[in-house]
Amino acid sequence: MITPPYEISNEFNLTEILAHFDSNYIFDIINDKLENLEYNNILEEPNVVASFEENFKIMNENFPGDSANIRAIREQVYLDIIHTLCDHFNLEFNEEDDTIDKYTLAFYMYDFFISNRNNIMINFYTSFIINNKDSLTRILNLDEYRKSRDTAAVYGKRIYDDQGYGVISANMVKVINNISTMEITLFNIFQSTYTNPEILSFLDNALADKGDFFKDFYCEVLERPDVLPIIITNIRLALQKIVGDISQSSIHELMSYGGELD
Repeated sequence: MITPPYEISNEFNLTEILAHFDSNYIFDIINDKLENLEYNNILEEPNVVASFEENFKIMNENFPGDSANIRAIREQVYLDIIHTLCDHFNLEFNEEDDTIDKYTLAFYMYDFFISNRNNIMINFYTSFIINNKDSLTRILNLDEYRKSRDTAAVYGKRIYDDQGYGVISANMVKVINNISTMEITLFNIFQSTYTNPEILSFLDNALADKGDFFKDFYCEVLERPDVLPIIITNIRLALQKIVGDISQSSIHELMSYGGELD
């Protein structure tokens, strides 16, 4: 079992503590998280990068004479996290820009790709649907479903003032499958996640997608029959909270049919 460095007892001396922060150890911690991602969990997990940073601050306070060594190890730890995540998600880190703060980048990457991954995915699809409701309804010819009397359609009419959302919610699988055919960049997903333009500019400068992140890590995940119903239900819940009725009875009914795929 991996014992995270951020849980190491303060009774260790500095050499023993820093010895735990080698590249192999960091690689094991990050990959252990990547290999055990759960798609039914929408609770944000702790960001271990923030925990590492707290540890380094404590070390600097307790061992001021070794601050140069601590800073060097700190820099390497965050570079290891950045490179491990880049390798896994087929991204390129902008090595040429030495002004990029490694801690900040590692923190946002861990948040985006691991600790808040599911919420970010759900938020992206929900935001995309809200911003493109009319075009999605038109492209998929969903108007023909407005008169449907199936459970999902009847439920949607009661929840949404704008029946376009009700139709989309009732046909969410078709909608998600259509979105999956579109050309969506990693930066598009960043835009739906972070509203601060400085953060967006920072991430855009620091990272480049060498493949097709959206197709490889969103669309491919939603092809899994064990994952799709969970994500669909959570997108419906998120859509309802933003543009519909969030009464408890409504949510209960939504959960009762939210896992059905048609």
